[in-house]
Amino acid sequence: MSEALWNAMARAQELTRRSAYGAAIEAWRDVLTEDPMIADAHAGLAQCLIQEHRMIGARAEATRALELDAENTLAMMALALCDFFENRRKSALSRLGEVLAINPRDVDALQMKSQFLRDRGDWQAADDAISEALEISPGNRASLLEKARVSHSRGRLDAAEQQARTLVAEDPRDVGALVLLGEICRDRGNVDEAYRLVMSALSIDANNAEALDLMGGVKLSRNLIGGIYWHIARFLRRLGNRWLLWFAWGLWLGYMMVLSTMGYFEASELVRWLFVAAYLAFALGIYANRLLVDRIVRKELQQFRMSSDY
Repeated sequence: MSEALWNAMARAQELTRRSAYGAAIEAWRDVLTEDPMIADAHAGLAQCLIQEHRMIGARAEATRALELDAENTLAMMALALCDFFENRRKSALSRLGEVLAINPRDVDALQMKSQFLRDRGDWQAADDAISEALEISPGNRASLLEKARVSHSRGRLDAAEQQARTLVAEDPRDVGALVLLGEICRDRGNVDEAYRLVMSALSIDANNAEALDLMGGVKLSRNLIGGIYWHIARFLRRLGNRWLLWFAWGLWLGYMMVLSTMGYFEASELVRWLFVAAYLAFALGIYANRLLVDRIVRKELQQFRMSSDY
């Protein structure tokens, strides 16, 4: 590999590290123009395309990387992310299993595994995965943040808050830790402190999706109706995808049982309407939450200028 190509690779890697994904995509393509047989370049391009939500291109690049190098773990992890965002959870975890079979001490893969398991609602398995990552690299900040997120998901607010505050004390510009601390404050009912933390996070990274989502949630929880709605949406989100389906099925089964037995037990019509209300709350919590939060965020951004380069 020529010196110019090495420099182009280094530039693409640096842009990726700085999260300048648009520029990194062009840099990786410049590398592949010079030499289309570099598996790591295809895998790096795939990772950047994922961050830009361009899943078809990301899957194609990751697949090409594996054709060139069947054990390229970066490409495997890119495909795992594609599967995850396309709701193929089992396939995503299976791909991570392949990565860990090649390198059981891959901290990034263990972090990703913990995130996938946490999303599925498998708290203990997520805790085990991130604990293993911390045994390999005890000071890894991404692992420490994921450990705090697992504690938060399990309802261990005291432990999660202590871990998040430690991370913020070490680096006050850690956006992920600020957002997590804001979520914990919101869970405790300290809405003003949560708002202060989310604004601090957005002043550092005005495009951070988690911070923007938290801001919408904080604004929702500042009034009674919005607060009740936010609790419903949070409950459904914490169920995880697997238990969410069971919850929906249980509601439907309960409703059908009530309809079939109302005459026999001479039950009040109110019972049927309570199930209808539960279904409406379920539907709103799943489908309307994203739209409502997005509208709140857009309205808030019209009033405040988060940073000079927003």
